[in-house]
Amino acid sequence: MQRRLRQRLIQTIVLSAVVAVGIIAYRKASRPNRLILEREAQAKLEEIFSDEDQRTVVKFRPDTSSIDLLRGVTLHELRILDEDEEEVLLRADRVFLEHDLLALASGRYEPTRIEIEGPLIVARETEDGLTLAAPIQLTTTEVGGAIPVIQVHGGRVDLNPMAGSTRIVKPIRLVDVELEVTPSRGEEVLIRGGFRSVGLGQDATRIGIHGSGWPKEDRVLVGVQWKDLEVTPELLDALGK
Repeated sequence: MQRRLRQRLIQTIVLSAVVAVGIIAYRKASRPNRLILEREAQAKLEEIFSDEDQRTVVKFRPDTSSIDLLRGVTLHELRILDEDEEEVLLRADRVFLEHDLLALASGRYEPTRIEIEGPLIVARETEDGLTLAAPIQLTTTEVGGAIPVIQVHGGRVDLNPMAGSTRIVKPIRLVDVELEVTPSRGEEVLIRGGFRSVGLGQDATRIGIHGSGWPKEDRVLVGVQWKDLEVTPELLDALGK
């Protein structure tokens, strides 16, 4: 009797161990690989912050990145560099890419929202207006792919004038930049947000922006809502007036 009980106990223990190992193996096999998701997020950012004329390289601090299968991928200390990795075009403290669970389950990585915290964005004056050091492409080449919502929180923009400019003669800094770019009807995206200027004599004034963009046409229409505008000596000095 004791021998039979001992054999059943051993069988139960062995069976339980086999089942436990099977469950662990199944979970590992069915779980998206952490490195694969990191690389997919990195590739998606390189796709967005590139265009036909300029390719970029995305780097981040891998030991602090985190993966939430139900929500998305978080990357810290992000840097977007030029193709030769000689110039940093954009920095950010943290980037979160919220992914589409249904797309992920079918083997596709498709972010629905990209949240960028604490970025340093460099803009340059050109003959035609302004251009960002890091190009941004809001179109998608995937069949059925959707443009993600892009949100910027606590950003800073450094606007550098071109040589010999008569429109902007001194660098201008914008802080507390909040921005949201949201897909709308058709191929249009809506742009909403605001910022504060620094060193123009009205640091406390919040400046709002609103408009629309048509990425495939490379066309943007943006309006500025500047309440309580003061024409200060600092502002005139920066604008060369």
